Amino acid sequence: MSSGGVFRQAAELLTGRWQVPLALLATAAAAVALLRLAPDALPVDSAAVLADARLLEDAGELTVAAQALDEVLRRQAPADAASRGALRAALARISFELARATDPPAPELAQRVIAQQLAAWADGVPREPRAALRVALARAWAGDDAGALADLRGMLAEALDPDVRRSVVQSAVRILARHPELRAERRSLLDQLLSDPALQPPQLWWGLQQIVQDALAEHDVPRAEAALARHADALTSSDLKGYLRYLEALVLFYAGRLAEALPAADWVNEWLEHEGHTTPALDENGHLPTLNRWLIGRIHLAEDRPQEALSTIDAALEGGPDAELRLPLLVGRCAALTALGQEEPALADYRRARARLAETRDVPPDLRTEYEQTLASCVRRLVNEFTRQLPARSTGGEPARARLEQAARDWEAAAALTRGDEEQFGLLTLAAAGAYDAAGRPEDQRRMLEAFLAGRSRDPRMPTVLLQLGQACEAAGDSAAALEVYRQLIADYPRIEEAARARVLRGGLLMGLGPDSYADAEAELEALLQDDYVSPEAVVYRDGLLALCELLRREGRYGEAIGRLESFLELYPRDPEILRARFMLAEAYRASGMQLLAADSAAAQAEGRARLRTAAERFERLLDELATGVDEEQTLYAQLASFSRADCLLALDEPEALAAALAGYREAAARFAGEPAALAAQVQMASIHLRQGDVVDAARAIEKARWLARSIPDEAYARAGGVNRQGWEQYLATIAASDLFREARADAR
Repeated sequence: MSSGGVFRQAAELLTGRWQVPLALLATAAAAVALLRLAPDALPVDSAAVLADARLLEDAGELTVAAQALDEVLRRQAPADAASRGALRAALARISFELARATDPPAPELAQRVIAQQLAAWADGVPREPRAALRVALARAWAGDDAGALADLRGMLAEALDPDVRRSVVQSAVRILARHPELRAERRSLLDQLLSDPALQPPQLWWGLQQIVQDALAEHDVPRAEAALARHADALTSSDLKGYLRYLEALVLFYAGRLAEALPAADWVNEWLEHEGHTTPALDENGHLPTLNRWLIGRIHLAEDRPQEALSTIDAALEGGPDAELRLPLLVGRCAALTALGQEEPALADYRRARARLAETRDVPPDLRTEYEQTLASCVRRLVNEFTRQLPARSTGGEPARARLEQAARDWEAAAALTRGDEEQFGLLTLAAAGAYDAAGRPEDQRRMLEAFLAGRSRDPRMPTVLLQLGQACEAAGDSAAALEVYRQLIADYPRIEEAARARVLRGGLLMGLGPDSYADAEAELEALLQDDYVSPEAVVYRDGLLALCELLRREGRYGEAIGRLESFLELYPRDPEILRARFMLAEAYRASGMQLLAADSAAAQAEGRARLRTAAERFERLLDELATGVDEEQTLYAQLASFSRADCLLALDEPEALAAALAGYREAAARFAGEPAALAAQVQMASIHLRQGDVVDAARAIEKARWLARSIPDEAYARAGGVNRQGWEQYLATIAASDLFREARADAR
């Protein structure tokens, strides 16, 4: 509410009164600060202030009344103790009502209740039992259960009005529920309460709930049944029998007699609808319509009817349940939504339930454990299902990515509520990390993985998470961090698969850093292949061997690469990477042959020719087996193999080989249609025509290349990298303008 609105309400309430100090004070409390305009020397009429405070209190303006009283006590407190004590007692009472109206009660208001009431007693205000009860409850709200219980026990040792005594007993029972070690004292007080012959139905209803729930929480169904039997007569009237029937249905539920519990709870619903016997006094001690709906929802959950459970729980929530029931209803709703596979609303209810559980102190330990176990079960199921569906969720382009990012934020928000629960926090942070990974956000994935690892040392998931963290760092472009994480994983867990995988990844990362890191990369991969704990049958051994082959090829150590690749093909004849390995082997023979062909030794040149023929044969076998258009991988290898085979034949520079090379480049040009590689094939065809003495066909090949260069899309040049359209056109124009080709074109005309 705005300060102007508060001022108008206060002014209307005080119309016609000549005492105006509190109107000024109320306005000051609402941020207008008019009190400071009054002379400091003016004495305060405490009776008028109290009267105006009561007027505001009766109008529901508790906050304004409390702030005004507080302002008077801080700035213009009466000099005489009696007046000052009366103001303090009023402020304590109003602050108590404000605290009780918040959910949970505000600790700062509770502290003000205690401080002001103690000060009021020190000023000589008589010690009244209801004020003492307010102080005890405020201590509990402020987190001082021991102090609260000490106050309440002291009060029970005194002579009290019966109504006050019952209120003190109820208050003590509520606080004792949080302390299992004091269970015997709680049970004794409940027996004392229920043995009171003057006990009214609201207190009887409340006390009987406590006894039954305590027994059921301790899995003592016979004790709950005995309690109902002892007090059943008091609840058999037509106005109360629905309450008794609910408790009987609750006992049946805990006894596992669900087939009997549901009809009993349904009967209570009909009784409530047709009889309408509930009263506000009883509802304040346990709202029967909500309690019964929650019981029906639990029965449906137990019998695997989540949709019925959800409908019943939603109906209970629509009734505006009190704070005590909202928490179990949220937990139950989360369980129902989880069972229905409705991940997003289930996760939202999980967060609400966790937040409420964290802020609510008045939850008995047994019930708290039950709620936490239910929520933990929901989280495990939600995480497992989410993880299982991640591959499918990540397809669909930008909309899928946006959904995954939102899911990741949802999991992260849920994780923030479980810092004190290591297992749930771990599940949720890993779910968030997985979602961020699928959404293509490695920086956020890294942040979540680091949050998981913080403070953990013995978690069995550590090696897997370290491996994922290294990959996330690598994807985020932080090679140094990735190398360090892989190093840590290898050092801390040297004998497990994740360490072996880290060696492969570390070797690949070092390889990608360039020639200066090749030696370190080779050492890492060799260490993996020589590790006695990693057998050749392991997938990681296969990956390491193939990575080493790639490294040897990059270093130009083609002879060593040939040996390693032949070992790979022998070990893994049906491997998914077989096409790549076979192509790499043929390419290693080609590159090795070209090296040897350039040597001075005749023997080396002869070996080089032999390797080129072997390479050409291997490329030809690949082409015979590959079916283009089936998938992208096979099409790519067919394109590359056609070109490389022609290169081998051209290098041999023999008549039959040149003819085959010419046909090979034609095939390559066709396979690479619309790509810059087709231009290279045309140039090679021109070269062969020249070697064969056919200048006219060579010129035609160059002219065709010039025509193709203009028709290839810009994106194809960009995709291929290297020379762009302008570079190709300039290069081909230079060749065409040479005397040789100019004369050839003239001869052709």
